Amino acid sequence: MEPHAPITLEEVQQAQLRIKDATIRTPLVAFKSG
Repeated sequence: MEPHAPITLEEVQQAQLRIKDATIRTPLVAFKSG
């Protein structure tokens, strides 16, 4: 496996723009366990 370069801020911002309309923001819900 070859090492990869760190992701740049620009790549992160471009990814955010690509997925912003495809993602649905859901509220955080506390789950009771046990």
